[in-house]
Amino acid sequence: MVLAALLCSLVLLAAAFLGCALIASSHDIAVSRWRERRDVGRSAARAAQVAEALGLRAAW
Repeated sequence: MVLAALLCSLVLLAAAFLGCALIASSHDIAVSRWRERRDVGRSAARAAQVAEALGLRAAW
């Protein structure tokens, strides 16, 4: 009976660890995608500034 309880506890601990690892991984992916979108937005804003400085009008 004690062995079964220890085994059950071990399985639950492993499941909790894997769950935390999955959450951390998905968070890292979300942060990475957010940074990519932010960088693309900055690049577009910078391109618009350069075009304006050169006297060009943006097509959008």
